[in-house]
Amino acid sequence: MGVKDNEGQARLLKTLAHPARLELLKLLLDGPKCACKANDVLKLSQPNLSQHLKSLRDAGIVAQLKIANKRCYYIRERGFVLKLLELLEGEHEIATLDERELRERMATMSGEV
Repeated sequence: MGVKDNEGQARLLKTLAHPARLELLKLLLDGPKCACKANDVLKLSQPNLSQHLKSLRDAGIVAQLKIANKRCYYIRERGFVLKLLELLEGEHEIATLDERELRERMATMSGEV
């Protein structure tokens, strides 16, 4: 899911910035789901669910298969979604600096204290 330009990255983040869409991605991590099954879990109106799925499809995150009269959805790049959710859920280390360390680093960058 390589988006190199700032505009594309901003559009992708905007698409992901909705609780229902994140919930949909978590649901689809278990495997493909038909829209009716997704709706049973998420309890959204059918038009609302369709709108969220369309946004995820347009962004290239989710794809759809038509099986008989059902539309089933799946994650196109599972690794991307797993990394994204891992990042969002805080399962990573964030290096933090205390104020003293920050001042020292800033001083070395500017030559001042």
